[in-house]
Amino acid sequence: MKERTEIKDFPAWYRGETITYNDLLVVKDLNFTDDLVTIERGTNRIHFHNCRFKKVHVLSGREVKFLDDCESDEIHLTNGQSIESFQYFRSTINFKLYIVASDFEITLDNSIIKELHLFPNFGKFKSFSANLCTFERVIFERFSAHLSETVRFDLCIIKREMSIQYSIIDNVGFNGLNLKDASLHILNSTLLKANYYSITWPKTFMVSERLINYNEPQNGKTVGEKKLLKDVDEDDIDKLMEIYRQLKVISINSYNKVVARKFQRNELRMFHKKIKLQQIKKDKSSSAFERNGDLLILWLNKVVSNYGESLWRPIIILMIFGQIFFWIVMGKLGVAIQFNINKIDTDVTCQAVGYYFNFLNPVHSDTVQDIVGRDIQLFSFWDFLIRLFSGYLIYHIIRATRKFSFSI
Repeated sequence: MKERTEIKDFPAWYRGETITYNDLLVVKDLNFTDDLVTIERGTNRIHFHNCRFKKVHVLSGREVKFLDDCESDEIHLTNGQSIESFQYFRSTINFKLYIVASDFEITLDNSIIKELHLFPNFGKFKSFSANLCTFERVIFERFSAHLSETVRFDLCIIKREMSIQYSIIDNVGFNGLNLKDASLHILNSTLLKANYYSITWPKTFMVSERLINYNEPQNGKTVGEKKLLKDVDEDDIDKLMEIYRQLKVISINSYNKVVARKFQRNELRMFHKKIKLQQIKKDKSSSAFERNGDLLILWLNKVVSNYGESLWRPIIILMIFGQIFFWIVMGKLGVAIQFNINKIDTDVTCQAVGYYFNFLNPVHSDTVQDIVGRDIQLFSFWDFLIRLFSGYLIYHIIRATRKFSFSI
């Protein structure tokens, strides 16, 4: 078995149909068993139909097309002076399509590609379009700003991972991109000036946080060793905050307030970690008193309503606080502390329930009548606390009910 084939003047000993006319070579129904096939056709064109490859290097060729159920394990596109166009239609790449080249046209259409690696190394594509393709992974690395939508992804699905590293994703068009089951890995990149239409974001609305965690969520479970907060670099938290901020702004600009709130929640979560880290390291950029105040606000925000996202948390906490206060004052009201299922007084029970809900009102009267009609003075330290917390919790309930209409 040959280890390498160079397609310059096509070898006559290959079995299959090869048709040459003018400057076009058409290759049909061939199974290349070579470990590496190198395409180097100068100014000529070459079209493959229903062919099988292991590894392909495209060095040159004015027009290189893979059509009609071609299949390859790996394809590398490298800078070549005579490459003008590369097209991959209705075909499959089982491992990787690695694009280092630039300054020519690339079209992927209705194909299944396990991994697409775009690495123009700060060069620019003349044009790149992926239409109706399915990818396992898509990687942008050292990707620079392009002219308006010379790079486009239309109605594509990314199943496992989209990674953007050290890149400027300006003027890239993402139309109908489906990232529902994918994870986002973004590092030191700018995303704001790309064009986003009908994007389906990951279900968790989170990016990879490997910078601050050794562990990663996989299939709903967290795997790996968790990194202690004291060992985290504050700059890494700032990078993640910036990523979530960009995703929030992208969603706002797309008039998608619902998704924007999800990314805002994660932005606040990163800010909470930053303040805790500053407290641990006794950062001198702000006073400990100020940081403690911020920590209290963020902690309450997280616990009470998950940064404004949960409706049931503040309701449950309000009911619990109301129950605690009711148990404190029920002796004064003449309500039996012991409960006996065989001696239930319906009128007293209804009156006690009325007391309970009355105490949940932060502006309830400080004087109430007990069971027998006597005036009871309630104002005390506990009464002050229930008023304070019930007002705060009611605010969070109202805030949560307006999360789909509240401006960000």
